[in-house]
Amino acid sequence: MGCVQSSETDPDSEPRDTAGSTERRPRLNDVQRRAVKVLLLGAKGSGKSTIQKQMKLLYEGNFTSNERDSYAETIRLFVVRYMRTILEILPDLGLEISSHNQGYVSTVMRTYDIEPSVCQALRVLSQDDAVNEVLVRSNEYQLPDAVAYFLNLPTMERVISTQYIPTNDDILHVYVPTTGISRTNFPLDGKHLLSVYDFGGARSERRKWANCFGNADVLIFIAGLSEYDQKLDEHLGVVR
Repeated sequence: MGCVQSSETDPDSEPRDTAGSTERRPRLNDVQRRAVKVLLLGAKGSGKSTIQKQMKLLYEGNFTSNERDSYAETIRLFVVRYMRTILEILPDLGLEISSHNQGYVSTVMRTYDIEPSVCQALRVLSQDDAVNEVLVRSNEYQLPDAVAYFLNLPTMERVISTQYIPTNDDILHVYVPTTGISRTNFPLDGKHLLSVYDFGGARSERRKWANCFGNADVLIFIAGLSEYDQKLDEHLGVVR
C-alpha cells in the first residue's frame, strides 16, 4: 500500500506550474480579502445615511473641502425647500404668517436661489410665530427633525452667509433621501475593510435590499426614536 506525504498549503502562497516556476498573478491584500460587509436597513428618514456619515468621521477623520462645498449647496437648498413646505402647510393648520411679514412669502416661493432678498425673507420668516407653531407640530407632517435645527436663527445666519462652510453637525443634520444603493468603504485596523451599504428606505426602494444580502456579515436595522408619533410618508394613517 502506497504512502503519500502531504504538506500544509499556505493559502497566501503563489500558485506554481508543473515545472516548479512561480506564476505571477494579482493577489488580494489582507484588507481586500477580509472585507466586512455591513448593511444599514430601515424606513425612510430613520437615520441610515446619518450613521454612514458618522462612520466616515470615525474612521476617516473628517470631510474633505470638496465634500463641504457640496454639502453647503445641499443645505441651502434644504432650508429653502422646507421653508416653502412650511408655508404650504400653514392653511391646513389654520395658521397664517403675520401681516407685517406677508410680503416675504412670495419672495421665498418664487425661487430656490439664495439671493439677498431670499436671505432676508428666510431670516424674518424663521422667527414668525406661525412658522414656529408648524415646527412644534412637525409630527403631523413630513418635516425632518433637521428643519428646526436649520431654522434656528444663529444657524440660519451661518447658512445664508456668502462665506458659509458647513460644520460637521450641519452635515450630520441635513436630510437627503437616499435612492438606490450607496456603498462606502472604510479601512479599519489594516486587516479589515468595512464596506457599508446604505439603502433607500422608501417602500418603492426596499425591493432592492435583497440584492445585497448575499455574503453580508452584519445587518443593522435602524429606527428613529423621534418617529414614535410620526406617520409614514406612504400612508399617513399609519404610525412609523
